[in-house]
Amino acid sequence: MNITTNTQLGQLLPAAREGIGFYEYAAKRIGPVSLRVVFHSMSKVRYDLVKALCAEVVTHHEFSDEGSSLHGRTSRLYTRMRTQLARCPDTRHVAELIRHEAELLEALHDSFEEASDERNQSVAEILRVHLPRMHACHDELARLQTHLF
Repeated sequence: MNITTNTQLGQLLPAAREGIGFYEYAAKRIGPVSLRVVFHSMSKVRYDLVKALCAEVVTHHEFSDEGSSLHGRTSRLYTRMRTQLARCPDTRHVAELIRHEAELLEALHDSFEEASDERNQSVAEILRVHLPRMHACHDELARLQTHLF
């Protein structure tokens, strides 16, 4: 792994990790069963992604979490959403989650392109496998939002 990919992973891993716990929590709190299923899937996809990327980091003994702004925004968003779901477990906050997920997907695509360009095939392959699953969850969440509102 080179420095650019290392930096990207250092920024993406904490953000993806944040989503695991949040979506597990949200799956238990949100009202509609259809959203519970999607939130559970989102948690599972993030878990699988983080597990695969962490294995890659451990294999290469390289990791640098430089305190990314993406991780900070993710942490603040999920903390705020947990509080809101605890008070009112309804669907009014789904649109904000969809926007944030789109930002995270964009960052993952950028990482995929960088890993591919840098010939970091192991990282590129991990992202190639997990990105479609993340998109499927995001698309299902967006579809449900149009049906719930």
